[in-house]
Amino acid sequence: MELGDLNQEQKAAATHGKGPLLVLAGAGTGKTRVITARIGYLALEKKVPLDRIVALTFTDKAATEMEERVDAMLPYGMVDARISTFHSFGESILGEYAHDLGLPLDLKLMSRAGQIVFLRSHIDALKLHYYAPVSDPGSYLSSLATYFSRLADECITSERYKKYIKKIQQSAKTDGEVLEVARQTELCHAFEAYKELKKQHGVIDFDDQVGLAVELLEQRPNVLDEV
Repeated sequence: MELGDLNQEQKAAATHGKGPLLVLAGAGTGKTRVITARIGYLALEKKVPLDRIVALTFTDKAATEMEERVDAMLPYGMVDARISTFHSFGESILGEYAHDLGLPLDLKLMSRAGQIVFLRSHIDALKLHYYAPVSDPGSYLSSLATYFSRLADECITSERYKKYIKKIQQSAKTDGEVLEVARQTELCHAFEAYKELKKQHGVIDFDDQVGLAVELLEQRPNVLDEV
C-alpha cells in the first residue's frame, strides 16, 4: 500500500486504528485522496473484507471519483466495496428493510414540487392556526417543507422537539414568549402529522432517504449487523 504521496497528517488519518476519527479540511486539500488511501490500507494492510467497508459522500461526482480511484488501487478492483452518496445508500437500505420500520418496500420518492402538492392535499390534517392566513391557507407550505427538511437534516425527532418545547414553556412569561411556545407546538404537531401521512400513503421525501435509514439502523441492531 503506497502512502508516499500523503503528508504526515493525511497519512495519520489513512492509517488510523479503531474508533471514530474526525478530519477537518477545506476544499481541495485531499480529503478524497485520504479516504481512498484509507480504504486501500484497510483492505490490503489490515485485510478487512471489502463487503465490510462503506464510504459515503454527498455528491454523485465525488462518489464516482472515489470508486474509480479505489478500483484502480485494488488488485481485483472494487468488487464488494460500497461507495455511494448518503442518499443512495439510505435508499438501498430502505428498499430492502423498510418493513422493519413498518413501511412498504415500494416506497415512492416525492420531488420537492410533489412534497408541496402532498402538503396542500392534506393541509387540514396539519391543523395550522398560526400558519394559516385566511387569504391563502397554503402560502406557507413551501416554508414548512423547508423547515421539516432542516429538522430531518439535524435528526430532530418528535420526542426531542417536544422536550425543547417543554423547556421553553417552563420559562415563558411574556406574551411574546407564550406565543412562541404556541408556534413551536404547532410546528411540532404539523411535523408529526406530516410523518404519519407519509407513512400512511407509502411515500418519502428526499431527506427521509437518510433520516429513515438512520432511524432504522439505530432501532434495529439486527439490520445493522446485516448491512
